[in-house]
Amino acid sequence: MREKPIICEGCGAKLQFDNPNVSGYIPKEVYLKRLSEGKEILCQRCFQMKHYSKLKHIDLSNEELWKRFKKLLDRFKNVLWIIDIFDFEGNFRKEISSLLKNKNVIYVINKIDLLPKAVTRREMYDWLLERIGSDQIYLVSAMKKLGIQSLVRRLKVIRDDILIIGYTNAGKSSLINKICGTNITVSSFPNTTLDLIKIESTDLNLNLYDTPGITFGDRFIDILSPVCQQKILPLNELKRKTFKAVSEKFYLLGALVQIKVRELKTEKAIFQIFAPENVVIHETKPERVKELIEKQSGRFLVPPCKPGEISTDRLNYKVKSIIINEGKEIVFPGIGWLTMKKGEVIFDIYFPDKMKIYKRKALINPRRRR
Repeated sequence: MREKPIICEGCGAKLQFDNPNVSGYIPKEVYLKRLSEGKEILCQRCFQMKHYSKLKHIDLSNEELWKRFKKLLDRFKNVLWIIDIFDFEGNFRKEISSLLKNKNVIYVINKIDLLPKAVTRREMYDWLLERIGSDQIYLVSAMKKLGIQSLVRRLKVIRDDILIIGYTNAGKSSLINKICGTNITVSSFPNTTLDLIKIESTDLNLNLYDTPGITFGDRFIDILSPVCQQKILPLNELKRKTFKAVSEKFYLLGALVQIKVRELKTEKAIFQIFAPENVVIHETKPERVKELIEKQSGRFLVPPCKPGEISTDRLNYKVKSIIINEGKEIVFPGIGWLTMKKGEVIFDIYFPDKMKIYKRKALINPRRRR
């Protein structure tokens, strides 16, 4: 019989037999059977995710996760911060960076394979260097195994424990698997890792510690169900649509964002919208917007992913006017962004009250040669 584990080998939660709605639950008879057989012991939640791609709800609030996170930081000098380049604004948060001022932070920018192939690593690096303010930046794709060896070489010179942090769905566990070959539960569901997981790496000659995914609940993807989040997460190169700006026209990003051309400041204006393949980008007339939102939310307009998943009447939409010219972008964290290719436009953006949008220097160079 193998040694009795006290934590789930997938998510790190303390095992318990009493409450199926609390992290770490496993039926006692299953636990004893797998223990006697010397098999991997996973909580019910991790087992269902690993073998059936099902997610079981766990009573763990964002506030509790954030509280745990801040306590964990005090114990480490070295931090590996995993950031999803597709959702950079949603991932690179001032609330987190302000806590890391006196630490050795290595920034791992994941999912670089999602950007158009014409974007060079040098361009990505320069853009990130300006935003982050540190040259300890490593560009990787855990899925495509890009940049992993360079990161491993950097980690090998560190002689102390490393804490791994990152927003939900940034790809932390996937990246650890590529670095260490460990068997951590990997899932595109948010908050898969529920507690601190220690990973001993003989190749790196150090210990890595994986943390629960962080979330502040203000990205557009955060208001969707975990199943819907999984469905719209980008897996391949982002799709893009190019539009000639027409005054008063509306451009919809699923049923969550309505982009209206309020005023053209130049005679000609062209913009692009980038989004994951399962997020609908739709151009329409002003008089059709209300009908489309009411009748097609969760059907044709995705996200949400099914009718009734979100009550659009309760989202309390607000409007924000943004003037944007060539070389600038408007970001909708978690579901996409708008890049100004040519000219200057004032947009009216209608979006849910608790969400945040950002204006930034373009990640995709508008003058790029094809």
